[in-house]
Amino acid sequence: MKNRKLVALSIITLAVILAAGITAKLRAPQSKFSMQVLFPGLAGRINDVTGITIKGSKGTVVLQQQGEHWVLASADNYPALFNMIKKNVVGMSELKIVDEMTDNPDYYGQLGVEGPQVEGTKSKLITLKDKAGQTLATLIVGHKRQSSSSKPGLYVRKPDASRTLLVEGALDISDEPSHWFETHLLDIPSTSVQKVAISYPRSGGQQPQDLVIQKDTRDQPDFTVNIPSFEKEPNFKIIASRISRGLEEMRADNVHAMKNFSFPDNDTVTTTVSTFDGLAVTIRLVKKDQSYFANFSFTDIPPVAAGNQGKTGTPGDTSSPAPDAGKAAPVANAETLNRNLSPWVYEIPDFLFEALTTRPDQIRKLK
Repeated sequence: MKNRKLVALSIITLAVILAAGITAKLRAPQSKFSMQVLFPGLAGRINDVTGITIKGSKGTVVLQQQGEHWVLASADNYPALFNMIKKNVVGMSELKIVDEMTDNPDYYGQLGVEGPQVEGTKSKLITLKDKAGQTLATLIVGHKRQSSSSKPGLYVRKPDASRTLLVEGALDISDEPSHWFETHLLDIPSTSVQKVAISYPRSGGQQPQDLVIQKDTRDQPDFTVNIPSFEKEPNFKIIASRISRGLEEMRADNVHAMKNFSFPDNDTVTTTVSTFDGLAVTIRLVKKDQSYFANFSFTDIPPVAAGNQGKTGTPGDTSSPAPDAGKAAPVANAETLNRNLSPWVYEIPDFLFEALTTRPDQIRKLK
């Protein structure tokens, strides 16, 4: 037993020695610059920042100030999240040097500071510029410091320097476009859906029959379908429910201007979702290059009054019974939604695309 303890102790000691050796190789002699601000002049020029570029192994994100607003210039000038931009610009200005680390490129990968040109790296190169195009600050951002300290830390390197630095502070940057805009588009729960009509492109010169599921009232437990034989399929209720949830928590992974995009007639599915609350959503959907795209347009329609077995009330008719408590109100009116969403094409998750483009021949296949 004593020998086993000695062996275990020896293994632990060896591991500590190896870890200390690696750390010693990564760490340079203690710097006289410890706790100095990394970019001393940036704090006074935060309001001069009008352009931000983030390069990573997946691509490049470009953010630009236009007037009083910020846009995602690399995504056709889609509105960007100002608070996310502000957080990172201020965060850059507050970074403080804790320690100098290795200047040996062989160890850059361990700290994540090799640069975005290396395939598969998690390094990000962030550059801040003013309206004249002059660089105010640029930095390769590596791994977060793994420490029990309550203060956040990062390994970083200036692109024109060989020395890696450990800095105190935090940055929240990404080369994914969705990190920089509001990805939540709309949320129409299944309980609000009155009808979904899916129209398919021509196939072999013939127009496939539309698939339509609907309810007459909110209280109706299940959707009916325009192809009666499908109601007998054991999976139909599950599939109908999945279709009706196609606009629940609809979100985007990327965005493009509608004016720069095309929906080919022979590949585009058109799906219309009508709600009990007085909103109809028409979605054009297409798959391109293993990505899934959707464009939304909205129409105000007469809401279905509670208890009126499929009869529609007129907009603003206060004599109609109020919706049941807990039922979702319309997301917004059609005019607002069209203004905000219709000029854009969104890359959406595959499972939402699949729900909104379900084909009749899939009724027997999906589980």
